[in-house]
Amino acid sequence: MDGLDFYEPTRAALRVQPIAGIMRAVCEKFVISQIELCSARRQSHLVRPRHIAFWLCKELTLASFPEIGRLFGNRDHSTIIYGVNKIQAEVDALTETGIAALSLKVRLRGEQ
Repeated sequence: MDGLDFYEPTRAALRVQPIAGIMRAVCEKFVISQIELCSARRQSHLVRPRHIAFWLCKELTLASFPEIGRLFGNRDHSTIIYGVNKIQAEVDALTETGIAALSLKVRLRGEQ
């Protein structure tokens, strides 16, 4: 084998690329910029999409909580855990937010 027959992307490449796609999809759905998504602002129209993005990253990638936090403005892993748990509760209760998160998950899985 000359090294050209087999290519396997690095684990980092597998994690970062889907997260960029998740960020784009969430920003598009909620009509916010990627800068706003990753900002420190805590306005409700930004927090809900941000938490949905955290949840999608955990559901659809191999990224750890600290890795997700680094990509979303250097947030602490406990912030990511809180957001993931909050959206999971919304999904379990089939609230409007939970349904929005599930529809994004289905859409992103179809694009992979």
